[in-house]
Amino acid sequence: MKKLLLPIVLLTSLNAYSQVGMNTSTPSATLDVVSKGTTSTTKALEINDSTNKELVSISDDGSVRLENYKNFSLLGTDTNGNLVNGTTASIPSIVGIATGITSTSDLSANIEAKYTFTTDKINAANLSYSSGNFTVLKAGYYGILLYTKKNVGMNFPNTGGTVQTFIKKTASSTTTELSVNQSSLTDNLTFEANTIGVTAYFNVGEIISCRANYTRPHRLTTASLSIVYYGT
Repeated sequence: MKKLLLPIVLLTSLNAYSQVGMNTSTPSATLDVVSKGTTSTTKALEINDSTNKELVSISDDGSVRLENYKNFSLLGTDTNGNLVNGTTASIPSIVGIATGITSTSDLSANIEAKYTFTTDKINAANLSYSSGNFTVLKAGYYGILLYTKKNVGMNFPNTGGTVQTFIKKTASSTTTELSVNQSSLTDNLTFEANTIGVTAYFNVGEIISCRANYTRPHRLTTASLSIVYYGT
């Protein structure tokens, strides 16, 4: 009797670790399902609940359908790794990249100038742009990084002075400074450059603008702006 039990135990162990194939006689995994179709209208796998309602399906073109998320255009995960509607998740994304338009004439001293840009990339769901104003269309936190280089020597009075470069927010006709860089201009300085940045919350309709105020005339030679959306 003992001699008979040993082969049975070995066979049971062997079966527990065997591979199972569906539509294939040579499975390459513990469970290998080979589909009969190749399109989005045929399915390789379907899982239903007790009422025969489809919960999960994998089509033969590789697309996955989850019943609870079928109307969501984007999926994400919460802090526990569970699937959530990604449109409500805080996923950082670049929503604006812009290049400054070079000044063709002097920008007057002691008068705040608003820089204008060519938009290289703009997400129309988040921002719109016109004449130096980036208008927020989707509320949330935005990270803004501005680099500028200005000609402060050629054809201009070449003695000392100060410069302020701003990132500003306009809300309900009130404009406030979000970030400012202030520095002194040395004698015989030809170019001045700086980088400033800020992260702030914006409501729909509020405006982002980039500005400067010099105690002597200047011209913008280079500027680049990037805006990142961090969610709510």
